[in-house]
Amino acid sequence: MADGKARLPPRWFIKTAWHVHRWIVRATGGRRGLWAPRPGKWGALRLTTTGRRSGEPRSVIVGYYEDGPNLVSMAMNGWGAAEPAWWLNLQADPQAVVELAGGVRREVLAGRAVGGERDRLWQRWRELDENLDSYAARRPCETAVVVLEPRAAGRLIADGKRMRAVVHDRYGPPSVLRLEDVERPEPEKDEVLVRVRATTVTRTDCGWRAAKPFFVRYFTGLHRPRQRILGMELAGEVEAVGAAVSEFKVGDQVFGVTGFGANAEFVCVRESAALAPRPATMSFEEAAAVCDGACIALAAILRADLRSGRTILVYGASGSIGTAAVQLAKHYEAEVTAVCNAKNVELVRSLGADRVIDYLQEDFTKNGERYDVIFDAVGKHSFRRCRGSLRAGGIYLETDLGFLWHVPPLALATRWIGDKRVALPIPKYTKENVRLLKELIEAGKYRAVIDRAYPLEHVVEATTYVETGQKTGNVVLTVNGEHTDSAQPS
Repeated sequence: MADGKARLPPRWFIKTAWHVHRWIVRATGGRRGLWAPRPGKWGALRLTTTGRRSGEPRSVIVGYYEDGPNLVSMAMNGWGAAEPAWWLNLQADPQAVVELAGGVRREVLAGRAVGGERDRLWQRWRELDENLDSYAARRPCETAVVVLEPRAAGRLIADGKRMRAVVHDRYGPPSVLRLEDVERPEPEKDEVLVRVRATTVTRTDCGWRAAKPFFVRYFTGLHRPRQRILGMELAGEVEAVGAAVSEFKVGDQVFGVTGFGANAEFVCVRESAALAPRPATMSFEEAAAVCDGACIALAAILRADLRSGRTILVYGASGSIGTAAVQLAKHYEAEVTAVCNAKNVELVRSLGADRVIDYLQEDFTKNGERYDVIFDAVGKHSFRRCRGSLRAGGIYLETDLGFLWHVPPLALATRWIGDKRVALPIPKYTKENVRLLKELIEAGKYRAVIDRAYPLEHVVEATTYVETGQKTGNVVLTVNGEHTDSAQPS
């Protein structure tokens, strides 16, 4: 029907279809309702603009096809007379974000095709819909052909306030991570902006990314992650400070831990958060690898009331938490037995362990020894198996929830039943704890153990290695060319 008599569905039907389509995309987190173009068929993407009146994000589903690196749509408003709101938003602020099928996100810059370029792109649309001209004739104004160009680094923000960051827009395996150019954060009045020189990949980061266990989505987003940038540990330099900050100044070298956002070139951290001056004896890489494992281990050590004369067995003593636990237990003058594999026996002994057991050669649950505390630093043992190795009044400490999340109810039950307890210590990421670690480091009583260091752009490889469960100590990501090979444990 290219004769000018092509018929459209009623307007109420078109609007209802829009609402249903948008609901499907939202309800499924983009897994349904978005599709890529195919030969002779247009695709569908979600376009997020900035509301010209509200300043808030506004999303809409639009059709498109690909033209080289660009995405091409039309401001046709269901062939109604008015200009679509999303196009009016883009005319006010051309910066936008598109989401494509498969969870792929792109930052784009919108523009209107004119002259011969418009004619060429319009012809491409005509090939996808033979009724295009008939539909367009219903509108009182020319229908804009909208070109969405990839936003190049530094192109839109003249003052260079861009940064590289590792982002993820959906839950899944390490391959969902990618390096992307994003807007650099600006510190609030009580925050400092840190130029990150080194960060890490931790078990916690892997859990957030994979949404495991499932209930973590309650904190991070049901269908897709609300926090696109992962990363807890950091070391770097203060780039800028908020108006109310007094503890830090520009140029200070710092280290610490935050909730999210450290796997990037810059991150904002509150002055009151777990941030302190970098130990003078440590490199950025070493300082970045201190806080997460140590804060978790410190929570366990304090929960167990370790002191001179008490004994502790650390299972998984060569991991990030385990290496920290061995050193902190010795700081509190406990007698430490460490369990690890053969290749790490000498490393763990050098950290201060009084005795080291190679779990491939000896099962500590069957050797007749008893301990005041057993700390499973890798979540691979169980209270049932370890109970016989605890002394009366002893405590079994876990870092994971356990099979079928049995550890929390078991911790509750053993408060009243039996003479041996189970506990799941909650780490406290505080400035006081980071300062304590700094003091221990500078006194020569604590050191970070690094297995491997990768450049930021190799984050997928680094994360895949962490998830093998075979790392020794920590895995570091270096930023801005600070990479040095650290393939061997240090």
